[in-house]
Amino acid sequence: MGGRRLRWPWEGPGWSANYAGITPSNWSSGTMNQPRRAISKEEPAPLRLAFYQAGSVARTMDPQLAAFYHRPMTEHGHCHTQATIAVARKLAERTWKTLTTGQMYELRDLEGQPVTKRAAKELIASRYNVTPKQRTQSRSHTIEAKRARLTR
Repeated sequence: MGGRRLRWPWEGPGWSANYAGITPSNWSSGTMNQPRRAISKEEPAPLRLAFYQAGSVARTMDPQLAAFYHRPMTEHGHCHTQATIAVARKLAERTWKTLTTGQMYELRDLEGQPVTKRAAKELIASRYNVTPKQRTQSRSHTIEAKRARLTR
């Protein structure tokens, strides 16, 4: 970037994820409130796809993002797509931070210490694998939910 600092009219890193359309949409009416819904999809689809694909790759290379992906998959039973969208949102925020501060993106472990690409991959392989059984459980949960909606 040559020392030149970008100045975007956005208020913070959350705006980058908002602009990409990868933040959960909210819906409320009267006394009903559904805060956790699908992503908004209000902005450019190619940008949303780019962040989704980048998030899918980044979770295999960045230990912090791998841990961020691992948690919803294993503890909350979310499917791959939901977990990857969460990583994509985090990556959009990091992209904003990188562009506005002019600092290079650096791989770090969970304690915040810089790591090499090889060490990052080893850390991910040793700690953040989602087992086939866990993937199947998240898929079956999704299939059951879809069937339940069809039989209402």
